[in-house]
Amino acid sequence: IEDSANGVEGAKKAGMKCIGFQSPSTPKQDLSKADYIVSSMKEITVEMLQ
Repeated sequence: IEDSANGVEGAKKAGMKCIGFQSPSTPKQDLSKADYIVSSMKEITVEMLQ
């Protein structure tokens, strides 16, 4: 789970799945390379973590 573009990019380069966390209280980041993008931890499902 990453909240920055650099973090998402690093996870993907390492061959990992990545959930981008776009918090309303942080500056907008380009998380488009993430497998999923959520704005609340409540949105994360078991399927996303597998």
